[in-house]
Amino acid sequence: MASRYRFRGYHKSSKTWVYGDLIQPTRGNVRAVIVSSSACNGGWLMPLTRHAVDPESVGEYTGLKDKNGVEIYEGDIVNIRFRDEPNKFAWEAGIIKWYQPSSAYKWFSLEEDSSDGNNYWLSQADEHEREVIGNIYENSELLR
Repeated sequence: MASRYRFRGYHKSSKTWVYGDLIQPTRGNVRAVIVSSSACNGGWLMPLTRHAVDPESVGEYTGLKDKNGVEIYEGDIVNIRFRDEPNKFAWEAGIIKWYQPSSAYKWFSLEEDSSDGNNYWLSQADEHEREVIGNIYENSELLR
């Protein structure tokens, strides 16, 4: 049975993203492990593959995709299209974060606003109005 929650984490050795379920072992120095989904091959259950990842890079799948069918994870930098003026639209970049007070994933504008006025429930933007352009781990230049 597939997990309802999916994660990704950055595997430093192979310099690739690993997708699957998150395990946080209590022993040893490994603080985050992504377990790739097992596959059934001819009736035999293949063993799970474990990958130690950078714990700072672990992000949960939001359950949403962008206009190109790309899955959106915590830590992604996403352009959202807003109505700028009547009949005019503008794209703006922001970071996807879990927002505990509303128990939802929100898009946070790159513009500083401590009033919580420059963030947006990710699910409110239609799929064709969202586009993943990077993530905070590999594309920090987009945050400037």
